[in-house]
Amino acid sequence: MSFSWSGLHAQLLRSTHRQSFEQDYRRVQDRLPVDLRPSEVPDLLAFLHGPGPDPETKNRVLRALVAAAQDSCFEASTPLLLLALGPGLDAVRSRLRRAYPRFRDSLDTELVGRLTVAIGTCDLDRVN
Repeated sequence: MSFSWSGLHAQLLRSTHRQSFEQDYRRVQDRLPVDLRPSEVPDLLAFLHGPGPDPETKNRVLRALVAAAQDSCFEASTPLLLLALGPGLDAVRSRLRRAYPRFRDSLDTELVGRLTVAIGTCDLDRVN
């Protein structure tokens, strides 16, 4: 299965506007550090993408999202993580597309699939 990278981003953003996602986001929000609980998804993404606080503060939020995804909030946390990591993923994708031109059709699917598996299985004590 192949998809467009911009299409994936648009689909992830649309999914954050569903009623069921809002309910799941509230559960995810409870897992975020108390001092960093944006009330809306766009505020969370702006915080993670913006110049704001030190990297360690952003890391605490990302760790909380991964922990939520590994526990019981996979359907809300994983799209949030994909959106939060989007700029870095786009850079990795561009490098991989140049390095492996024969696999361009399947590269996006493979990248997102492997990242999703990594989110669900990574050991937070070993990842920073």
